[in-house]
Amino acid sequence: MKKLIGLVILLALGGGGYLYYQGTQEPEIPEFMKVTISQGEIVEEVSATGTLQAKRTVNVGSQVSGRVTEVLVDFNDIVRKGQILAKIDTALLDTQVQIQEANISRQEVDIASQRVQLADARRTLERQRELLEKKLATQQAWEAAELAVKNREAQILSAEKSMVQAQFNLEQARLNVGYATIPSTIDGVVVDRKVDPGMTVQSSQNVATLFTLAEDLTVLKLEGGVDEAEIGKVRSGMTVRFSVDAYPNQTFQGRITMVRLNPTIQSNVVTYTTVAEVRNNDLRLKPGMTASMRIEVSRRDSVMRIPNAALRFRPNNDMYAALKQEPPTPPVRGGGAGRGASGGTTPGAAAPAAAPAAAQPAVAPAARGNATAAPQAAAANPFQGGDRGGRTGGERTGGDRAGGGGGRGGGMNATFTPDQLKQMEAIRALPRDQQMAAFAKAGINFGGGGRGGGRGGNTGQNAPTVPLTQRSAGSIDELFPPIVRTPTRGQVYVVEAVTAANPFGTLKRLDIMQGITNGTFTELVTGPAELAVGAELVSNITMPWLAAKTTGAAAGSPFSPQQPSRGGMPSMGSFGGSSGRGGGGR
Repeated sequence: MKKLIGLVILLALGGGGYLYYQGTQEPEIPEFMKVTISQGEIVEEVSATGTLQAKRTVNVGSQVSGRVTEVLVDFNDIVRKGQILAKIDTALLDTQVQIQEANISRQEVDIASQRVQLADARRTLERQRELLEKKLATQQAWEAAELAVKNREAQILSAEKSMVQAQFNLEQARLNVGYATIPSTIDGVVVDRKVDPGMTVQSSQNVATLFTLAEDLTVLKLEGGVDEAEIGKVRSGMTVRFSVDAYPNQTFQGRITMVRLNPTIQSNVVTYTTVAEVRNNDLRLKPGMTASMRIEVSRRDSVMRIPNAALRFRPNNDMYAALKQEPPTPPVRGGGAGRGASGGTTPGAAAPAAAPAAAQPAVAPAARGNATAAPQAAAANPFQGGDRGGRTGGERTGGDRAGGGGGRGGGMNATFTPDQLKQMEAIRALPRDQQMAAFAKAGINFGGGGRGGGRGGNTGQNAPTVPLTQRSAGSIDELFPPIVRTPTRGQVYVVEAVTAANPFGTLKRLDIMQGITNGTFTELVTGPAELAVGAELVSNITMPWLAAKTTGAAAGSPFSPQQPSRGGMPSMGSFGGSSGRGGGGR
């Protein structure tokens, strides 16, 4: 009995201590990590590595062999076109000139002698003709005299041709003497000198290079290799900014002048060379410097900027459970309507509340195959739409397949005409509160189906091909179409005020249309009115007890990788990221 009483007392003390411990512990409150919407500029850039080079480099060499007697310039000397750079000994060359002059003199004497002999042969022929008429000479003697005249005339003609050849040889010998004096062929700077006085230059089929001249270094060219995944964004005329190791705290600027079509393949990596023109008035930049290039592809000034951490955040089921909030209802996939085209709700599209949002009714069978059904349904909310529409009810017309569903919608993969793309660029320059009305007036809808017409919507492939030679352009760079960036869908999350049903606040998803990004911030094109400068967005949620649970589960098998949950992979009490498709939707 005494043991039983003691056991009861111990249990009572233990229970009381546990209740006291629980009462003294503060409730664990989820911690929201937030970022703020700001206003400023966003510059989208393409990175590359390039090399500075002279705009034009010329190798100056010797066309004749001989010993170098004088070198009149040195490294870094500024030279002008025609200025003498070096001289080669002309003793042997002068001898060749004298030999050719002697040959010409001998040819002249030989021709004169041949002409005297021709005159004597013609007189002999005339006498033989007279004797033949008087029957005092034979026909054979006359023919022999005639052959002697013709033979002498041929010898004179051959000597005259030899004279012409000798004159050409003399001109070549005199040119070689002139080649012994080496002038500059351009206005520029001596960047390399490979000869010194006393050296012997041997010139054969290849011209021996003595100097390397760079054209005026106040204008350089920057050549950089752009990856094939980024080359489609680069156009002639774009601004390029770069830095060099010699001046790490200074940024230089140039302008793209050419995108070469010849690819460079190294280790299965394909790059295309872009050439930029760089002003170098202060001559601080030197040929051969390695430059870290940033090509400005797009720029937006004074726009609303969302930190990319908020766009990457995706809450999962554990987060909603910690917030005592029901996760959004997954989409209902109906036949013919596709993923969220009209049937079901977009993941997390409705504002999360204590009860899940009701799913929208599926599309009626009669509406399936109607290409206008999805765009009309999406017009009510341009930020919500289908992900991929059905293709039932399609028909073939003229070899192209017309789609029956809503196609890919929501603006992420929407297809716009070139005129609409130009209108979009102009509308995005308007104030944000006027953009939606302007989009609607122009008939531009970011919801609905981009593939509503199936493959028949791609009319550009059926356009006639015009050869390059028949187009009014001097360079292929002039024919590349301008880059127009189409807004894409995105989503962010905000925390609404604390209520009795949601003691930690309500996590609410907001659908937006986003523009260009610089890797840190993304342009907010359109979105709900509550997204203003200074508004706070959720970028992560931390819970200590969830971190402990995650750490304990991972400790069971240190060699097995941690599997991501549907909505994100928790790590050290932090949840978010962009991997996963559950909970908060995509």
